[in-house]
Amino acid sequence: MLKQKKKLRGKLLFPALIGIQYLNIPNVYAAEKDPLQVINNLSNLMASIITTFGGIVLMFGIVQIGLSFNSHDPSQRVSGVMTFVAGVILTCSKAIVDRIT
Repeated sequence: MLKQKKKLRGKLLFPALIGIQYLNIPNVYAAEKDPLQVINNLSNLMASIITTFGGIVLMFGIVQIGLSFNSHDPSQRVSGVMTFVAGVILTCSKAIVDRIT
């Protein structure tokens, strides 16, 4: 039984190794792109992630404010307003940074 598993594993491993050898993997060279463009792309990616996270926080703040009105809880209302403002700031962070610089 053990010998059969080893033979089967060997029969499956060889075609996989041959297939990996012929994959069409593009070459990546660091000298092809401008380093500033790479940094700008990374900056844009981070800004979009922060903006998306800000939108989620903004929606959570709105839900928290709505629940505070339903339960008549002033501390939850304050927490909801602070979460809402934080979401607005995170959502507009790219525009704020662009405006400052």
